[in-house]
Amino acid sequence: MDDIEVTIHFPGASAAAANDHVQELERVLRENAANDDVDLALSRRKERADTQDIGTILVATLSTPAFLALAKGIATLIGQTGSRIEIRADGSVVASGDGINKVDVARVVEALKTTKAKHKSRR
Repeated sequence: MDDIEVTIHFPGASAAAANDHVQELERVLRENAANDDVDLALSRRKERADTQDIGTILVATLSTPAFLALAKGIATLIGQTGSRIEIRADGSVVASGDGINKVDVARVVEALKTTKAKHKSRR
């Protein structure tokens, strides 16, 4: 399997705001994946077990063709909300941005490709 898992975090956002961002990003990503005809598995993860939210972290399992759909979706969300966002893979932040420091779609795609190559070389 050539898929990688990335997590998308909203540092500094309240649990309620992060939950709203995850919900909107999930909607945008599903739409982008359908439009681009790529597979993208999405799920939510709780950051803290003692909260009642359904998950403030979005987990995406994707292959190379879905990298662009993910990056475009993240850029769209930041453009709409101005929220700070971090994209993590293999325990490291591979890309981040906010309303002022926009996420560069090409850089996100490159970072994901690099992460995938590192992941593949460890096998």
